[in-house]
This record gives sequence, C-alpha cells and structure tokens, in this order.
Amino acid sequence: MSHQLIIPRSKGTYILVLELPSAARIRVGSLGIIDFDSGTYLYVGSAHGPGGLHARIMRHLRRRKRLFWHIDYFLRYAKILAVYIIESPKKLECRIARRLIAEGVPFVSGFGSSDCRCKSHLFRTADPQIIDEILRKLCLNYSLIDIR
Repeated sequence: MSHQLIIPRSKGTYILVLELPSAARIRVGSLGIIDFDSGTYLYVGSAHGPGGLHARIMRHLRRRKRLFWHIDYFLRYAKILAVYIIESPKKLECRIARRLIAEGVPFVSGFGSSDCRCKSHLFRTADPQIIDEILRKLCLNYSLIDIR
C-alpha cells in the first residue's frame, strides 16, 4: 500500500466494503465450494485480540497470509474498497449482522459465523451505503476509511 492508513489499535467491530469484480467459484475452508456473483459485499467482523482493529484490518489488507478465516479465502478474489470502524469493547458484529438480515440484505449462508449463531457475516448489496443507515439506527458511532 502506498498511502498511510490510520487505524486505531483499540478493540472494536468493523465492516469491510468489498468489490468482487467478476463471478467466482471459491473454496471457502470448511464451507466448501461457493459460487459468488460479482458485485459489492459487506463483511462484518470483530477485533478484540492483541493489536485490536489495526492488527486485524492490516491483516485483511495483506495479500500474502495463511488462510484461516472464511474471509481470507474470499479476499483472494475481492478488493477492499472501504472499512467502517466502530471502536468499542463490546462485541457488536452479531448485532449488526442480525440487523442487516432483518433489513433484507442478501447473505451468504454460514459465512463468517461458525463461532456464533448468526446466519452469516457476509452480505451482498447493490447499495453499500445501507451500512450508514443501519449503524445510525443502532446508534453506533463509526468512522469510515476509504482504501481506494
């Protein structure tokens, strides 16, 4: 990356805005092979480990890494366009994912949610700005980093 990103080291939740330029058939770890349509996707994750949001988001931005999470497999094909950041010691990813589902945003079943009871943490949308609306409805303060 040629520009310097200022990402907080605090704990929190993030939403990656992703662009999949063309349809792809991707082997996603234990989920197996999934067919993805091209388009814009939203991935909701949390960063409560060492290094917080900074460490997790910088890992997602690296091209070379050990494939561990479902999102790692998807990121071999998709590009991160932007990142929403919610600094909070509370784990908010499931609350946000449930709200996206309630709003009728299409999701990829089981993606990113193997350690919780959510239907998914990966959503496909024609309007990525729906996340602004949802975060406001949930009364969550956030910042937005444009990666492009």
